[in-house]
Amino acid sequence: QGKARKPILLPQRDPAFYDSFIENFNAPELITSPVRIDPNLLAEAITSPDSKQAKFAVMPEVPGQEAIDDKTPTTQPRRAITSDLKKARSHSLAARKMVAARDIAGAIDQYKLSIASLTDSHAAAVPALSELAWIYATYPDAKFRDGPEAIRLASKAIRLARLQVKTTSSRRARQYAKAAIPKLHDTLGAAHAESGRFMDAANISIRAEKLALDEGQFDLAKTIRSRSELYLAEKPYRSVR
Repeated sequence: QGKARKPILLPQRDPAFYDSFIENFNAPELITSPVRIDPNLLAEAITSPDSKQAKFAVMPEVPGQEAIDDKTPTTQPRRAITSDLKKARSHSLAARKMVAARDIAGAIDQYKLSIASLTDSHAAAVPALSELAWIYATYPDAKFRDGPEAIRLASKAIRLARLQVKTTSSRRARQYAKAAIPKLHDTLGAAHAESGRFMDAANISIRAEKLALDEGQFDLAKTIRSRSELYLAEKPYRSVR
């Protein structure tokens, strides 16, 4: 009714909720149409320490959605966005079996289906993103490698894992995501090497080694260091067929 009142801090089930929750200040927004921002770019801008990262791209219109006239109010229902965790896990399991059977083309298709089964910002997509990026970056047969796509997938996996660490109220999920980050950086380094960006690959691998040591993952740190030496010699890493 136009009367300002003191804000109330509501108690939360997780006592540490407000320590990790992203601060926000509510303000009226004078808009005439839906705001369309790629959730991955938004997540990157939120989590990045670099203020210059806050660059957004306009998302394409939803097929069949009519333009909104600023003189006519709209009552269009919001589209539901759903995830199918069971389907995503089933596709990932099938992909791993195909990798073991050397059916790499089939595995790639299954990983893509697993990722597509989840919403674009779902943390459960991290393993499939990472494993598909690893194939694209390191598989011995060149017809299955794709350096730029490996960089994109690994970068997205890192963003989702970091977002999980920052925002989840589940201690177990937070620890799992944090433990996955060193390996994700290792994959990103291999992807840069496959793309011929060896100095970037070496720098990322050095960071991955430090992250692994911080997490007590000493065997992984040792493995990452050996890959860093390859990148410094301007050689990509190839996984065992």
